[in-house]
Amino acid sequence: MDKATGRAALGALKEIWALLTKLGVTSTIVSALLAGALTVWSYVRGMQPPLIVFIAVATFCVIFVFYNSARLVFFRFREYPDYEAWDIVQDLAIWQIACLWAKQRPYSVIHAEKKAYPLLQMLKNDIDRGILEVTVPDSTSMWRKISRARLIEYAKKKNEKPPFLFPRER
Repeated sequence: MDKATGRAALGALKEIWALLTKLGVTSTIVSALLAGALTVWSYVRGMQPPLIVFIAVATFCVIFVFYNSARLVFFRFREYPDYEAWDIVQDLAIWQIACLWAKQRPYSVIHAEKKAYPLLQMLKNDIDRGILEVTVPDSTSMWRKISRARLIEYAKKKNEKPPFLFPRER
């Protein structure tokens, strides 16, 4: 097999795996394959049938739970924020904007050591100076809202393209 064919095959496998991941069946496949391999190994080693069945079921369950837990812990936070879910929100609170601009999951309490904090300060300052116009005023500065259209103009003036405002840049 030449390099081009190998790359094409690898690309096809990655696409298939991505589709299976979207369908939510990768954990079942991984668990079944590993349980099957351990079951065959147990049979070859001459273990008793009830023990082989126990090993197969236990292996499947442990790997299934571990795989899903690891995926939840490690991959969910990496994927956050879910920009597609935020695409439909037209007016965003400034704390949401700061977090999304920092490519972080939005949370209403932004401490000084967080990546979104300088962005929150920038937004507040630009609102106070009249550079950025609030769409929905509120008595608390964190809950003032700005329309998506105004944010896009603002980002363009700053020569930035945060992914939550520019889907094509993701």
